[in-house]
Formats: sequence, structure tokens, C-alpha cells
Amino acid sequence: MNDKSKPRPVLTEEFRLSFCALYEAAADMNGVIRFQMEMLFPKERGATAQFSELAAIYNEALASAKFSGAGPTPRSFKEAVIDGNSKKQEGRHGMFMIKATANPEINGKPYRPRLLMPDRTLAKPGDIYEGCWCRAILSAYSYEARKDGKANGPIISRGAAYNILT
Repeated sequence: MNDKSKPRPVLTEEFRLSFCALYEAAADMNGVIRFQMEMLFPKERGATAQFSELAAIYNEALASAKFSGAGPTPRSFKEAVIDGNSKKQEGRHGMFMIKATANPEINGKPYRPRLLMPDRTLAKPGDIYEGCWCRAILSAYSYEARKDGKANGPIISRGAAYNILT
């Protein structure tokens, strides 16, 4: 039986790495400094067992979330997976896109996520570049974002997201 209090890690299938900030953390859209990447999965593969596991841990994170008060409905896994065929996703035709992040510090210690090569060996820094094929170990977590980051501010979004593990 899965302990819902501990995130369950999942090894992804091979994906093409798109926008990545894995060597140096960068500010996300909200100004939060994080390591981040976009994973592009070919649609032609369909729903593989590993892709289904990504959906499962996302849904587990939502199910175990303790959201406070009223607020927007969390995005479902289907909404979190971006269709590369949309007009906004130029250059990603035929792909599903999922985003993942990692904090540059965990428990007060510096942290840098590492990816795996397609053969599951640990990637060296020179092995990873935008457009390369690799794998990652991910976990999912729930979040609740408030306006301007204030603890008593109105809730502007809530849901689940992926964390890059080593």
C-alpha cells in the first residue's frame, strides 16, 4: 500500500528536453528561483505504463492535498499536460508537454537535479542540452498559490505539479 504522506518517485519514459534551466536556477513566471524543464513526449507512443504512472502520482498529490477555504478548482492531469499541436506551442507538433521544477535548496542545503540518459545511466553535465533525449525521476506535490505570495491573500491557483528528483 502506498503511503500518501511520502511522494512516490516515478521514472519517466524517454522524452525530448525542451526549455531547461538545470545548471543554473532561473526565475519562473512568478519570480520564484527554481530549476525547471519542459519534457516533450511523442504522442505516437500513446499512454505507456510510465506515462500512466505520471498521471497516477499527479492524481495522488491532488487527492492527498489539504486545500484551505474556497478557491479555484485544481487542474486535472489532462489539463496539466499541454498539447504540442496548439498554435501557442510552435515546434512541439506531435508531442505532449509536461513541466517540472526543483528548488535550488532542500532542507537548507544546495540542490541540483540530475537527469538520466535513455539507457538509465546518470547524465553528465555535457550530456544534457535542449533537444536531447533523456529520462527523469519525478514526484508530484500539491500547491496552493496566493495573490502576491501573502499568507492571507486570495487563492489564485491550486493543483499539483512535478518535482525533479535525482
